[in-house]
Amino acid sequence: MLVLYKTHFKDDFRFCWAFADEFVVICPRCAGKARVLTRQKANEPKQTFQLVCPDCGLSQSKTAGPAWHCHADRDWVFGLPLYYTITTSQGQLCAFNEAHLQYIEDFVSAKNRLRRRDQHGWANQSQISRLPKWVKLAKNRALILAKIRKLKRIV
Repeated sequence: MLVLYKTHFKDDFRFCWAFADEFVVICPRCAGKARVLTRQKANEPKQTFQLVCPDCGLSQSKTAGPAWHCHADRDWVFGLPLYYTITTSQGQLCAFNEAHLQYIEDFVSAKNRLRRRDQHGWANQSQISRLPKWVKLAKNRALILAKIRKLKRIV
């Protein structure tokens, strides 16, 4: 199998909530691919979240305050398991949505990973710094990329 690698990836210090405008989850009714969408109204302290499953028609709403809890394997509002989950003997890796999965894939596939201090110094809250060590190891690159590409094919 041909595996393509990127040459560079620069950590842009995105936090996990940069990808939290949408969660792709496993539908609690049909186990299909459902979405949790944020419906933010301007200048409101509460957010409205919508759970929608195109397969079975499930639709639920929930209003809550900002939920900045970076749960690794569930959405932050309904607590449903994430659809984009990779399980290996090393551990589990989850992505909130397609953009998050692509970001992780870009990082893993890069042979040169650049990380510099920002204006506040070294930050340990970026999405990349929070990835498990086994994801960052070059020896696991081919395995992780194969699993990511398999997830993309299922979709």
